[in-house]
This record gives sequence, C-alpha cells and structure tokens, in this order.
Amino acid sequence: MTQTNVHQNIPRETLLDFFADFSTLSGDFLVWDDGYRTHHRTYAEVGRAARTFAAKLRAGGITKGQKIVFWSENRPEWIAALWGCLLEGVIAVPIDFRNSADFVKRVAGIVEARAILTGDSVPESAVESPWRFADFEWPLKELASVSQASRLRRQVGDLPHGVSDRLEG
Repeated sequence: MTQTNVHQNIPRETLLDFFADFSTLSGDFLVWDDGYRTHHRTYAEVGRAARTFAAKLRAGGITKGQKIVFWSENRPEWIAALWGCLLEGVIAVPIDFRNSADFVKRVAGIVEARAILTGDSVPESAVESPWRFADFEWPLKELASVSQASRLRRQVGDLPHGVSDRLEG
C-alpha cells in the first residue's frame, strides 16, 4: 500500500521517499538528554548529517549492496548513519554493544563488512581501524550569509582557530 504525502500529494513507496520529504523540515526530529543537557536535532540537520555520512561511505569505497556493522549503544548519530546507508544502498548490520569483540568480528567476516562503526561503549582496541560514532560530524546549520557569521562572531567574541572558517564556508 502506498501512502501519500498530505503536504505535496506525492506517493511514498520507499523510505527514501520519506527522506526526501522529512530532510527539508525544520522541526525537531531527535531530542535526547546526555545527562547534562537536552539536545535537539531538526529534520533538516539529520538530513544533512545523513548526506555527510553517505559521502563518507563513498569516500571509503563502500558502495551499494556492501555492508557496514553498527556496534554501538543507542545514540542519535546511529539514526543519521542509518539514513546515510539507505541513501547509498549500503546495508547496515546492527549488533548490540554488549556482544564480544570476537562475536562482532565473526559476524563482520560472515557478512563481509567493509567497516565497523563503533560507539563509546566499545573499547577502541576491540576492532582494527573502526569508524567511531564519536567522530561523527553534525554539519553546522547553514547560515544565510556571511553577515550572519559576522554578527555571530561579534556576539560570542573571538572564536577558536578554524571555527570562523567553518561558519563562513
């Protein structure tokens, strides 16, 4: 059964049809508390992060039909990485973070995983050359103009080296 997008009357037959719609919305999509503060990511931010992860997959030579293991605790980056995999046709193979490194390596070998994406609960030495969720980059919200970046700089004062370039670029 095909659902229809009530906003644009466009049929949605796949998850990618939903992605095309939701990735342009501005409302909150992810809300989580890390124990210190509440964080929010909009639909558009998750969409940009998913596209960024999809580009990382392409840069890593991981293509349609290939697999990547997700070995991690629950975290917001997991969702954006999953969408990035869907965008590229890459198959995500989720494994509970409580499983042993030997089990993960066995599964990765069976499915011929091209990479293992790990969370903070997984020791860095558990697998060779892991991709880390902690290194996941949430793209900065797009600033409408350089003048917005300049106004922001005046409000927050001097920014650390490289940050102002990221705001303006």
